[in-house]
Amino acid sequence: MKKILIVFVAFLLFAVTGCGEKKLTCTMTEDGQTMEVVMNFDKNDEIKTATMNMTMPFEEELTKEEQEQVNSYMGLVCSMYNYDEVECNVNTTAKESKVNIVIDFANMSDETKEALGYSGEGSKYDEIRKSAEEDGYTCK
Repeated sequence: MKKILIVFVAFLLFAVTGCGEKKLTCTMTEDGQTMEVVMNFDKNDEIKTATMNMTMPFEEELTKEEQEQVNSYMGLVCSMYNYDEVECNVNTTAKESKVNIVIDFANMSDETKEALGYSGEGSKYDEIRKSAEEDGYTCK
């Protein structure tokens, strides 16, 4: 789970660069865990939004206490993105934990973009796709 979480956070930082008036969906499944990132770009080749969904099924059903612990742990991911333009939700059940992060770059200040690692370098659609695929994602 830690490996997928690290890849998830790294991809989140990676995903904050943009391209133009296209939609890019990248997915990865590893050890039963799935990660999907959907990025939308404007006509100026800048990212408008990014939606990330991570699902981590559990091998055994969790008790209520264990669910609360996992929910709290996964909430740390959300605390890294405490900005008005970022919505992060964690939902943990007995069978799985889901994290959903939506980033609105179109309404984000330059300072917030910089804090999230947005640099403009490597920001073209083809560059993002190539990098994601090199990291093991399947993109379409």
